[in-house]
Amino acid sequence: MTTDVHRRFSAETWPRTGPANAALYSAFFGLMCVFSQVLSGGYQSDRGQAGDEASHFVSALMIYDYFIGHIGENPIVFAKDYYAHFPRVAIGHWPPFFEIVQAVSFIFGRSGTTAIVLQALVAGLTAGLPAAVVSRRQGPLIGFAVGAVVFLSPYFLFLTNTVMADSLLAVLVFSAGLAWDRLYRNNDWKGCLLFAGFASAAILTKGSAFGLALLPPIYLLIKRDLLAIFRPRVMASGVLVAFLVIPWYVATYAYATDGFNYSWGWTFTGLAIPSYLLGIVTSVGLPIAIAFALGLLDVTRGSRADDRDDVELNAALSLAMLVFLFATPAAISPRYLIPILPSVAVIAIWTLSRLISWAGTIRPLSSGYQNAIVACLSVISVASVFERPHVEPFNSAAVAALIEKHGHENPLVLVSGSTRFEGSMIATFAERESVPFHYVVRATKVFASGDFMGSNYRPRFASEQEMKDWILSNQIGYLVFFEDPEGQLLSHNTSLRGLIDGDDRLFTVIGRIKSEPGNIDVYALPSAGIQPAPGNSVFSEIQLQK
Repeated sequence: MTTDVHRRFSAETWPRTGPANAALYSAFFGLMCVFSQVLSGGYQSDRGQAGDEASHFVSALMIYDYFIGHIGENPIVFAKDYYAHFPRVAIGHWPPFFEIVQAVSFIFGRSGTTAIVLQALVAGLTAGLPAAVVSRRQGPLIGFAVGAVVFLSPYFLFLTNTVMADSLLAVLVFSAGLAWDRLYRNNDWKGCLLFAGFASAAILTKGSAFGLALLPPIYLLIKRDLLAIFRPRVMASGVLVAFLVIPWYVATYAYATDGFNYSWGWTFTGLAIPSYLLGIVTSVGLPIAIAFALGLLDVTRGSRADDRDDVELNAALSLAMLVFLFATPAAISPRYLIPILPSVAVIAIWTLSRLISWAGTIRPLSSGYQNAIVACLSVISVASVFERPHVEPFNSAAVAALIEKHGHENPLVLVSGSTRFEGSMIATFAERESVPFHYVVRATKVFASGDFMGSNYRPRFASEQEMKDWILSNQIGYLVFFEDPEGQLLSHNTSLRGLIDGDDRLFTVIGRIKSEPGNIDVYALPSAGIQPAPGNSVFSEIQLQK
């Protein structure tokens, strides 16, 4: 049965979302994001809320600083020197598109505040675009419900306070899906270029966007039109994407896979499938997750209902991205599901609308009542998994200010604690110094060894005396020591704490900063008043910190 509600889902209006309509919804959810960021302390964060956050932030600062003050210099030499000062540059492990976008935003202010405002703008688009698409077909109430499902997801809301690439990836993936739909329906060069552009930008944001390569075949399988893959413009779009992205990944594959937590194969897939299926439930709530699964089943079973053309695209898009996540052993994290949240919301809302419409045949309801019921069910579902976002800053700016106030002779600052704390301190010094002066020395790299993700951890020194000899011989000026549960899991922190407690003549306390979940002690060392010689061994070591 086709009702007025279903007709609003018809292909005639899909996906013609007017720019003004999209801008309105994106502005609304963007403002809601700013409100959430202010309440949860997002603007007081110091880039240590997620393990990768400092790397994205520092990499963007490096790009900005190069083009503002060092254009014309050898970029490789500049990057190596920048890395030595602030060893959280990770371009190569990740592709550069997000960092470039972030660097451009620094035109409005080279700060963490600008970075968090950018996250609000991107969050507005992530929730606003699918809301605008659905509202054109089913009305503003359902549009807001779709946006709310995306916006209130706990993983999505948490990341609005962090400098991470996942939300931008969601925008690019959804936009690539809309562009593909245009290419398939119109078979024009504009659709070809739009799809190639959005898909390439997504893949150059995160490698998980390679799932978009599966979008055309899955979509055409659903449409029972596999021969369309051989259309010249469709093939041209694939060639163009390959031309734009393959050289980067060939050049950086070894570096990128150094961060993989698992190995390729069915063992990983067997872990990933149940983890991500559960992740969908914890992302949007059980009712929306069930509606999403039912919608996928209905779309892929082969029925030709005239009201399902709109969800075929989102079904193909979500399946393509999920299949790639199931197969790629980088890691398993529910935040990797953020790029499919818009599609999950669209499909689930469509399914709920069908179910409520079917129930209306027993007891007729107006389309307005049906929409209200669907919106309420959607909000209740995502509210069941809602988590209030919060920020736990390390107060790294106060630490940096204390060291800067104490003296400017010795630039070597040894930072010991968790890897997130190290990243926070590196990001803070990088933000404060547009012309690098301090060298932030990571204890996890000079006192231990391991891969990019911290796996295969091994302490370097067998005794506290060896650690002391290294500190003195390398003329370290300052030590920042943070006692937190994460850092205490690393044995070199225990050894360093014992060294500090056993030799108060070597470590002079210049300040203690209160932080959650522990205190930060800042020490001046005997070499604080001198400037180490450039040939000192620590300078060669910090070039190698990964």
